[in-house]
Amino acid sequence: MPPSNTATKPCSACGKEATKACTGCRRVAYCNISCQKLNWKEHKKVCFPLGATCTRCCEVITESNADQCIVPHPVHLSVDQGGTMGYGGNTWMFSCEACGEHYKKSSSEYNVAAAPITGGPKFCYSGPHTIKPLPESDQRRISSDVLVINSGPNCQSEIDTIPNILPDVRVLTIRNTTGYDESIQPTLNLSLPKLKTLKLIDVCFSTVNLNKEMTPSIEELFMQNIPDECDVTVKLPKLKDFSMHYYSPDDGGWVHDMLATATKLERFESYKFRVYTSELRFASNDLR
Repeated sequence: MPPSNTATKPCSACGKEATKACTGCRRVAYCNISCQKLNWKEHKKVCFPLGATCTRCCEVITESNADQCIVPHPVHLSVDQGGTMGYGGNTWMFSCEACGEHYKKSSSEYNVAAAPITGGPKFCYSGPHTIKPLPESDQRRISSDVLVINSGPNCQSEIDTIPNILPDVRVLTIRNTTGYDESIQPTLNLSLPKLKTLKLIDVCFSTVNLNKEMTPSIEELFMQNIPDECDVTVKLPKLKDFSMHYYSPDDGGWVHDMLATATKLERFESYKFRVYTSELRFASNDLR
């Protein structure tokens, strides 16, 4: 952007007294056109007007935050790598699939959501803002169609309001962050037509109903510590990625129905998952 005729800062290229401010952002200044051209290769990466919205952190860019874009590690892309719990404190280890880094959270209280990051990068992204569209492969961002519900006394009401507050939710995580609580037994039986990724983690669900009429777009499903007696229905033709941890039902008939319906399944991952009724048969020819 060509510089304007007013400036109050030193030249961003040579440090001398500046006379002209960049008309694109008015946050840097130059003493002449030559310096502006010399600095443009670097400055163009962060040249945006105040009041614009950053496409990475979704914040309106102001004088106070113009130099710092911060994105936390996305919950749905943070993979549990184990931890330790005891009287000396609690630690949780994660790997972030968005930035590729590992980080650790520690606290004397058993609450992974509230625990601070004590090891590794504190943020998924920390750097300059951008107003340009991000490539789909860059997940270091805050997305308006991603929702995380932490299980608690209001868990069921929070689940029930999803179609009203975020009808186009694409990624949904419902998790317990303070220890398994059998007194909280929500049901999941909603119409969420745009939902593609669902993660149910350590919550004592009584009913989970996922089918092509209500949740037709689900491609990724992760369930951990779902009660063995939970009433589960999973019939998702577009399902590509399924993971189940810690599950040993007396009757796992729904698993056979799921595999018969998931004709596009590419990945089936399990840990301490036991279905005793009969052998598992996969209808998909796309398993990797």
